[in-house]
Amino acid sequence: MGKTEITPLPNSHLFTMMLVIFSILFTPAIFCEEQVPVGVRAIGMGSAFVPVADDGTAISWNPAGVSRLKRYTINLMYSKLFDVGATSYISGIVPASEKLAIGMDWTHLGIEDEEINFSQNELNLSYSYQLIDYISVGANLKYIANNLSYDKSSVGTYSGWGTDFGILLTPPRFSEKFTLGFVATNTIGLKSGKLSRGTSVKYDTGVSDTIFPPGYKVGIAYKPRRNWLFAVGVDDRIHIGAEFSPHDILDIRAGIEKDLHTSESTTYSLGGTIEYKWMDFNYAYIIPPTLPSTLLFSLAFSVEFQKPPVRIERVRLKDIYPIHQYYYANKPNYAGKEITMEDYVPVIYSDADLDRFYPFESEDTIGRIWLENITNKTISLKVKLYIDKYVGKRGTDVISQLQLEPRQRVSAPLRRLVLTDEVLSLIQSQPVDATIEVIDVTDESRRKTKASATLLIHSRNNAKLDDIAKLASFISPENKTVREFALGVLALYKSELEATTLNQNLYKAMLLFNAIHGMNYAIDANIPYSSGQKDEIKFPEEMLRELTMFSQETNQNSNEEQSMSFGDCDDSTALYSALLEASGIHTALIQQVGHVLMAFDVGGLTLEQAQEIGIPDRLYTSIGGYVWIPIETTLIKEGFINAWQTAKDEIQKGIVDSISLQQAWEKYGSVNIGGDWSPKIPPKSQIHEGVMRDWESEWMQDAVLYFKIPQME
Repeated sequence: MGKTEITPLPNSHLFTMMLVIFSILFTPAIFCEEQVPVGVRAIGMGSAFVPVADDGTAISWNPAGVSRLKRYTINLMYSKLFDVGATSYISGIVPASEKLAIGMDWTHLGIEDEEINFSQNELNLSYSYQLIDYISVGANLKYIANNLSYDKSSVGTYSGWGTDFGILLTPPRFSEKFTLGFVATNTIGLKSGKLSRGTSVKYDTGVSDTIFPPGYKVGIAYKPRRNWLFAVGVDDRIHIGAEFSPHDILDIRAGIEKDLHTSESTTYSLGGTIEYKWMDFNYAYIIPPTLPSTLLFSLAFSVEFQKPPVRIERVRLKDIYPIHQYYYANKPNYAGKEITMEDYVPVIYSDADLDRFYPFESEDTIGRIWLENITNKTISLKVKLYIDKYVGKRGTDVISQLQLEPRQRVSAPLRRLVLTDEVLSLIQSQPVDATIEVIDVTDESRRKTKASATLLIHSRNNAKLDDIAKLASFISPENKTVREFALGVLALYKSELEATTLNQNLYKAMLLFNAIHGMNYAIDANIPYSSGQKDEIKFPEEMLRELTMFSQETNQNSNEEQSMSFGDCDDSTALYSALLEASGIHTALIQQVGHVLMAFDVGGLTLEQAQEIGIPDRLYTSIGGYVWIPIETTLIKEGFINAWQTAKDEIQKGIVDSISLQQAWEKYGSVNIGGDWSPKIPPKSQIHEGVMRDWESEWMQDAVLYFKIPQME
């Protein structure tokens, strides 16, 4: 055989080539974890893709993700790997149903030179099934074949089979924010015709061997917002990656990975995606510590499986106030008045354009949705809304049925929302992500259309009092603390109440007003009743708790004149109304411009009866044809009679609206917060001082003449 002339390679190039080939052929246990990089998006995230696995490369990263794609997908990649070889990758995924999908991918690594020729091929056949909404599983059957030749002479070849299994879990409690991923690699293979652990191959010499032992990969992904994704993965390396979507057509990402068993330096990567309709262009740049940096590109094509018949053009959601939980849940969920729109879709440049082309309507309790029927058939739809933690796992049917004619564009109100009691634990306002799902009622097996929107859920103490009746939600006579305080005060005057001839409701109202003596009104910066802006309101129990603490501090500093301040007329109105309602006395809310008063009834005395008795109209106000005693609750410190007189004078200036609490509760309900705390009942001597001052006033002496029990019976 003649002498073969070998052309020497540049030292750096030869070293790199041999290092890559050596890693592949002679360190199979490591290569099992350090696969030939596939998936440009995954590489850009530092290969932290096991818990993500949501594109066409999911077959290689975690087969459990294949069934979650819900679309036909083709992924193509070609790159020069570390300047010494070329990597080709192609994958295809076919959904068989809403829960089942199959896929196949092929990875080829080729290194060619005048003397050295190396190729590695791996073929994966994937099967994936979504067991339930938050758990999917998958399995790969893989075939591996390697060939190495030198100077056109074969050095060695082998081929064999192996299997991988994967799981993706999205804990229901965290909705779509967290995803856990687990992959068991090289679990079962064929060795000498028998099943064995690991991936086994047969060499061209006829010898069989297990080259890839079983391994494991785990990871967790966190998506705090629609446009942010963080992921961490662990195998023989630690992988950390992040992805940000500043725009619907653009994603940017970065990642790092570090070997856990050697002192090898960190590998860095970054990348991005440009999306256009059914095509994604991906790029990544990987910077290893020892090998040359590599730039990778790929194209991905996808078409939706069972394309939904409707397109969600836009969703707008209003702020949510937990205090009105009852109100939201009892609104109707039929479509109401849908608005048919023109065929063109407007371009939005500013918030002004948004309000112009996509305005809220008066009936939009929760928000509004804009939909388009993209088929040539009439369709019937329902719309569901999901909010993690704050809406039940099955969501709320915000629209139970909506019919769209062929190619019709409409907007419809979202009015009903069933919130969990979890919202009543919010003490600070919190932005949350909501998922809107549109379902074809005529064929619920078809793909659902989904959209996301962000809304603000306010603190349980917040309300937008554009309707005075909304204040009723804060007033709960069933609250244990409120009832104990009210009944405890009245128990101190049991004998007096039994002996008096004064109207019982009037007497009890005077006692309870003086029982909370010591509170001082401090003007709130908000004027919610004239502007409808957000206001912060204290629950009656919170007010009583503060009053108890104030009383304790006052006792410790008994020589000082002190008073407890409260923030607004709505605070004191809610407290006093709750105390009276807990005592069996019906109350009403009276709205003025920029202010609110309350009133209590005197036992069902009608206006006609009052006029027959001759009760002067300066002593009462009429609501719904009955006699009510108005009270200015901000004058708690000034006494019951002063509050009565002032309220009557203010009513003469005019009112905007009035409503009994019974009527307000029918619309907005009431929320019972707390109740696990017992209040301190003030001593009778403290209450009696104010009671005597009121009793001896000329106003009360005049009132006693008309509000006697015999007359009112």
